[in-house]
Amino acid sequence: MNKKSYHLNLQKSQIKNAKIALFPGNPFRVAKIARQIEQQFGGDIVELAWKKEFKTILCSINKISVLVTSTGIGAPSAFT
Repeated sequence: MNKKSYHLNLQKSQIKNAKIALFPGNPFRVAKIARQIEQQFGGDIVELAWKKEFKTILCSINKISVLVTSTGIGAPSAFT
């Protein structure tokens, strides 16, 4: 069974084995970061989910999947 993560509203299969994850605090920065990656490296941008302060977009750098997910509070505070 591929259950969704409640807070992120994502299934593991959606993240396409992403090797890189970026965690901006503000959900509105997620699209800006993904667009910068797209401009620099090409590839597609796919919005996967947006629930409350958690917005997630999948993009790629040289065919390596990159997940950009907002935390609402920034990475240092999210992981302490």
